[in-house]
Amino acid sequence: MDEYQLGKSLYMQWAKEIVSLGGSVSAEHGIGKIKAPFLNMMYGDEEIDQMRSLRALFDPKGLLNTGNLFV
Repeated sequence: MDEYQLGKSLYMQWAKEIVSLGGSVSAEHGIGKIKAPFLNMMYGDEEIDQMRSLRALFDPKGLLNTGNLFV
């Protein structure tokens, strides 16, 4: 468990550095559940709200991908 926490901490440090240089913590495979905390780091609240609005437009009943980021 200690090694897991160390790895998680290192990944967070790397992600912050990558985003500060204009990069992304994820690419063509999407953000995923494990990297969800990095979404705000990459985009900020306003852009995440826009994503949430788009999802509501295309899936107003919230039937697709239930239990994920934008519920």
